[in-house]
Amino acid sequence: MLKDKLIDQVFGSADLLITIDRSRCMRMRFDRNECPVCTSNCHSGAITIDDEIVIDADKCTLCMICVSECPADCFDIQGSDFFGMLARLRNMQNSVPWPVLGCHTEPGKDAHEKTACLGAFSDEHLIALHTFMDRPVQLNLTSCADCRNSFIIDTLKERIAGIREATGIDVSEKAVLIENMANLRFEAASYDRRGFFSAIKNMTFRRASGLFEKEEGEVIHAYSQKGVPLKRDILNTILRTITDKDRASRVLTEYAFTIKADASCDNCFSCVGMCPTGALRSMRKDSETGLLFNASMCNGCALCRDFCLNNSITLRQGYSGENYFAHEICNKDSCRTDSAGSWSCEDSVGAVCCYGQQRK
Repeated sequence: MLKDKLIDQVFGSADLLITIDRSRCMRMRFDRNECPVCTSNCHSGAITIDDEIVIDADKCTLCMICVSECPADCFDIQGSDFFGMLARLRNMQNSVPWPVLGCHTEPGKDAHEKTACLGAFSDEHLIALHTFMDRPVQLNLTSCADCRNSFIIDTLKERIAGIREATGIDVSEKAVLIENMANLRFEAASYDRRGFFSAIKNMTFRRASGLFEKEEGEVIHAYSQKGVPLKRDILNTILRTITDKDRASRVLTEYAFTIKADASCDNCFSCVGMCPTGALRSMRKDSETGLLFNASMCNGCALCRDFCLNNSITLRQGYSGENYFAHEICNKDSCRTDSAGSWSCEDSVGAVCCYGQQRK
């Protein structure tokens, strides 16, 4: 009995809430930006953006669509850790043949691991399940039809179909949607004494050894703070494991971006300050100065393009370059030598260029 209670306590979790980091929001970073992703995808009309980002608690159904759709990760789930959950599901494969993933809205629902509403699972999350799970994971949707967020069933089906069409990856092989209780294969996890304490040790909020290297650190909500969104981090982790070049190419075509700057670029580097992820940075090598771009850090927000004083920057979907994970020169036509060494924008974190110009 004690063991069952401990197991339940280990797998259980408090209710998860949506948190907002306004410094990640493209419209907060640049007031000319009109990104509609969260407001247009919110089924309950709970999100409004003016001078602030507001979620109406009376309207919000916690479907988590804003979390999965926002390209900048402005919205997050308090206390969530996808990589930790994935590590626990991987560990669960040693105890049950068919791990079950459910949501917190149904306390009595059969599940070995629970998260917020599964609307939080973006394409990247679903591809990660396919990539890193050895056995299929059952997504327990048996109560979803009667839930106020019942549309999540169709949302997940559309995402899985879209992934298959775009990349050739059949996510449904590892992420199995279970809508009827009769089709759910749930077995309670059984542990001997050694296995029980091993499970507790492994069910921590750490990324799986050998796959997920980054440790969680202090979260700083500041406009000067550069950071790669979780969905991009997940995608990069997936790409590091894909050995099929054609599949990797299709994933990059669908989910990566390429930035180029033409000859009108004057190396003011205001784009470096505006970029929220660190994908852009200035280059100083010997006497050469130019603009560098790292596709693995880019979320496609296009703030650099929209803020550019000379309209020099173009952004397109798909990656074209030599090394996806490295910074590469992206303005060869305007790369210049400055013998006086007067450039001062490499560490710029604000939206001000070398010449003191600022866009409003």
